[in-house]
Amino acid sequence: MIPLSIGRTPRQETKRYLMDVHIGNEDAGTPAARFDEAYFAAHRVNAYQRLLGVKGFVGSWLRKRPVQPTSILDIGCGMGFFFRDVRFIPERCGCDVSPVALRKARQTDPSATFSLIEPDGTLPFSEQCFDVITCFDVIEHVADDRNVFVQARKRMMPGGIFILSTPNPRSLGHRVKKGRWFGYRDKTHINILSPEELAARLRLSGFVIDDIRYDGFWDVPYFTPLKIVEQLLIQLPSVLAFRYGRIGSPYLGENTWILARAR
Repeated sequence: MIPLSIGRTPRQETKRYLMDVHIGNEDAGTPAARFDEAYFAAHRVNAYQRLLGVKGFVGSWLRKRPVQPTSILDIGCGMGFFFRDVRFIPERCGCDVSPVALRKARQTDPSATFSLIEPDGTLPFSEQCFDVITCFDVIEHVADDRNVFVQARKRMMPGGIFILSTPNPRSLGHRVKKGRWFGYRDKTHINILSPEELAARLRLSGFVIDDIRYDGFWDVPYFTPLKIVEQLLIQLPSVLAFRYGRIGSPYLGENTWILARAR
């Protein structure tokens, strides 16, 4: 396969990207084999996301920045749903290892630019060209997370914003569900890091940590087979707190969310 050309601005050009895209022991020539139609069929936008934002607080938080960003790269963009939250950012670029996801992403946001990360790791972006880089639900899929951070940092403007999310093993949900926890149910998850480990690796990669927060308990049911009860008593308050507030305890969220800046 030939890498897709971007051609959006003079700042963008094909460069070597060292992100580790190999999943488990999968053959290097087919890193996206597990991310097929069946995989993405289980990753649709739910009612909460349609009403409150695909990634909770992130879209409104970026909109309220003193200086609004003009460019964003979403690493592991999937089907491109997050770009619905950030249409105010004029230059939106996404990349993924899955051709299936990218076909759907182009339908989700035809005005954005989407690129395929090839098995050899090529990504068509130059250094220091993005105000914001996001990395949602990606780190758990790659063996070399540090490489992801270093390469993302190289492509950020000085002082640029980096936002990531990944499963949080310190969550009480993990303790309650044990082997049924969502971080273990997805067999493509090979790298589950604590918030402390993530923060340390980001600092080593050239970032300053601005905030670490969590997203509550949305993976119902936890205690009873009556899912509707837990949706009302546990899931809904968690979703609202994540969208409009700030959950600061690592025990109170299924995912770790880190907001950082490029040094």
